[in-house]
Amino acid sequence: MTGFGRVLIAGFLIIGVPSTALATDPPPPTKTANSAQPMKTPDARNRAIPELVCTSERQLTITNDTLETTIASTPLRIRLRGNMLYTGQSAGTEKFLSLISRNDRRRWVTTTAILTLDEELLIGTLTDVKPNSTTVRPLLCEPFDSSKR
Repeated sequence: MTGFGRVLIAGFLIIGVPSTALATDPPPPTKTANSAQPMKTPDARNRAIPELVCTSERQLTITNDTLETTIASTPLRIRLRGNMLYTGQSAGTEKFLSLISRNDRRRWVTTTAILTLDEELLIGTLTDVKPNSTTVRPLLCEPFDSSKR
């Protein structure tokens, strides 16, 4: 150490500078406000949609202006895969209908329809609202098995 360095250190000691101020090591990292926060739940619309097949045998149609209802026996099969919704009367007749996004944990939304399922993703309804009528279908769902296709 040079003579000037010794004099400088002696001067700091005399003045009363704490010894921690003379340390050359960087201070330990401090926690930021975000590091103490719990992790935020991801947006439900970005979560993966489970691959499901749902079937319905009946459809309730409500005429919007008169609230007249009719029940028809019309089979329907819907399949969710990724963010795509396929419909048809059976596995061999299904066609791509539209994109579907997860709105929250048990509800998915497509152009005019809302698919709502129970906690186990087994029972639900498909509600489709159009300008003149609203249709409601009870659904029974199961995980998609590609070997049954």
